[in-house]
Amino acid sequence: MSYATEAHPVALRRAHLLMALALALPAFLLVNESFRPVEERASLEGRTASHVFSLDAAEPLLLEMEFAVRPPAQADAAPGSAALLLTLNGVRVERVEAEQFYVVNRAMPLAPVGAVREGDNRLDIALDGPPSFVFDATLRIHNYYGINPNFPRVFVVPDEAVAHFFTQGSAVRHLVRLAVVGALSLVAVWGIGVLTRHQSPSASTLLLLSPSILLWATLLYGLASPLHVWLSAWAVLTLALVPCLIAAGALWIHPRRRTVALAAGATALVLVACEAGLRLINLVVPSPIFYTDAYSRFRGEPGAPFLDSRLNALGFNDIEHARDRPAGVRYRIAAIGDSMVFGVVPYSANYLTLLESALAPEGPVEVVNMGVPGTAPRDYLSILVNEGLAFEPDLVLVSFFIGNDFESTALEPYERSYLATAGYFFWRLFTAGAPAETVFQASGPTYADDVPTFAEERFLEIAVDRAWIYATADIGLDAALAEALGNVRQMRDVAARGGADFLVVILPDEVQVDDDLAGRVADASGAGPGRVDFARPNALLAAALTREAIPFLDLLPAFVEAGQRTRLYKPRDTHWNLAGNRLAAEVIAPIMRERIQEGR
Repeated sequence: MSYATEAHPVALRRAHLLMALALALPAFLLVNESFRPVEERASLEGRTASHVFSLDAAEPLLLEMEFAVRPPAQADAAPGSAALLLTLNGVRVERVEAEQFYVVNRAMPLAPVGAVREGDNRLDIALDGPPSFVFDATLRIHNYYGINPNFPRVFVVPDEAVAHFFTQGSAVRHLVRLAVVGALSLVAVWGIGVLTRHQSPSASTLLLLSPSILLWATLLYGLASPLHVWLSAWAVLTLALVPCLIAAGALWIHPRRRTVALAAGATALVLVACEAGLRLINLVVPSPIFYTDAYSRFRGEPGAPFLDSRLNALGFNDIEHARDRPAGVRYRIAAIGDSMVFGVVPYSANYLTLLESALAPEGPVEVVNMGVPGTAPRDYLSILVNEGLAFEPDLVLVSFFIGNDFESTALEPYERSYLATAGYFFWRLFTAGAPAETVFQASGPTYADDVPTFAEERFLEIAVDRAWIYATADIGLDAALAEALGNVRQMRDVAARGGADFLVVILPDEVQVDDDLAGRVADASGAGPGRVDFARPNALLAAALTREAIPFLDLLPAFVEAGQRTRLYKPRDTHWNLAGNRLAAEVIAPIMRERIQEGR
């Protein structure tokens, strides 16, 4: 007997009404199409500080804080305890204890709606602690937790926001909302009933109930926790459709399960065969598109042509160098880094080649370029241990590129599968967009200094992906800095055991030098004024190297000054052009002369 039998029309209508009510009630309690996210950022410091911000309406706010408490001059020990007293519009919000001194503490107190005003609001922070102590804090004032994708729009808010919402507006207004949601739910249930009139009663019941499953789960989550989920109409529709489509698919598959199983088995067999084939091919002819933790992943083929020269027998963008130091060479430098060291300009214009020429008048100096594209500080350590020390250098020169040497080289989930990796590679290849002009000239005889490498959209995407290190509120840089510093420290120690001096040269990213690019990146990443500091990574790295007594040279000041007059990076490429390489050689050369003359 079908669900839509004419024998029980009253029972059928009652069933439809119950199903519609089961769908309408959670949808009514979850949907808030009028919700508007609020986000305000501020940086405060001292013993007392204030921040004024404006709101369109009074509502509960979350005061997300990262703060450190410290004395003006570092002390061996911090006596007593300290806390921050937060007051909003004269109403005390919370006392936030500093669990540790000198390091970042975190808290996220709730500013109740009674403390918030429509219009201007004043947040005051006062330090309760030893008189000599001060604080510095970064605040993010917002009315929702961290979930805010573009589609479907979803916000997680405190429960007080729900109570506040339902106290706004008249009871008639909420009844009208409920009536509208109920009518739409009844239409949806009626439509499903029409489509399932030939299904069994159990199948029809499953399909009629399915749209409300995720909505009820979301609502129960809010009831069981101090959080509530606000959904847009699109989000409600998505949560209703997903289980309905899954249930419909399961009912369609069930009578065809043998055919579906055969098709699924054949598909799985093809996928397994493709995966195995790609892995076998990569064993015979390794491809850089497949992940490996070896630093030679993007290493050039020995003897391969590159612009006006060929890579040497080790795959480096350099001439051949004997392991044993040639007679007459009084100083040898092993230069290690990524593609900035390898370079995108002709070998003769590379900053290391120019550096070698600039040092020649003081006596024969040999600079061994050991740059490998796609490497990071942990790889630099491996290159030094496995290959660099064999040249018995007098100095190890590490070029640390701010643009990506803080980034993790961890395995991405899709890279566990060769087939998924190949699919991702070709998808990115076909969606990257074509550059303005022909740019693939790496293997050709000429170099074009003014030809862009990437399409504008792809280049901006790369720059925005890297921009996290410049965000003043981002704490991920601390961990990245610690990891990079650990590798640099080990390199210093390894070089010392090999009898070599050590120097780190900090290479700036283009966004730190080009004000126009910096503005576009800040806008594209959603960062406003005061939320990015393009000198921050250099300052933190310089401070860390100083603490470790590791000598370094930061090229950022020289590049910022020269960048006002001339272009230093190849268009839409992230690497230095001819002028950038010349400037780097000019800045590094005097430092190297001093070290050579001092016999260091």
